Amino acid sequence: MAVTFVEVSLQVWMAAPEALVRQHHADLWHRIEHRVHPQLTLHVLAEGWLRARYLRETKLFGLRRSNLVVREFESDGTLLDTAIQGPGRGTTWSYRFTTSSVGVQPGTVVESMVRMPLQRSLAWLKPFYRAALKRELALAAAQSKRDIERGYYQPTPRRSEAA
Repeated sequence: MAVTFVEVSLQVWMAAPEALVRQHHADLWHRIEHRVHPQLTLHVLAEGWLRARYLRETKLFGLRRSNLVVREFESDGTLLDTAIQGPGRGTTWSYRFTTSSVGVQPGTVVESMVRMPLQRSLAWLKPFYRAALKRELALAAAQSKRDIERGYYQPTPRRSEAA
């Protein structure tokens, strides 16, 4: 099966230290308990220090999609989520964190990217998928920024140590 990819990226500055922003993005339990992203349903299946497995349910074009996702930290600190089962199999979400100041305000730039495989026979739908992914990425980034900058984030203790 021939495949093409839809890629969308976004950079957002957040007024918080890099370590806190990275920890916030990795904390699945906080996202679940505080409904940081109400459009997503997350179910943690296993969690360790550098790896987790979870179910990610969302809607795309009004259709509910459920994917099994593996979350890993790369050696440079990038957070990488990869759908390994489900209709979005092969989709990746990556988050890179860089310390950056705006004026005298210290903060962090989060570079987010979604890369989704698409069958070549559906390539004509790329603009629609790109627009939908761009909206999803911008909404999630705004929700995370609000959660962090308003001080809502308090690290959640780990629930399990096996992944």
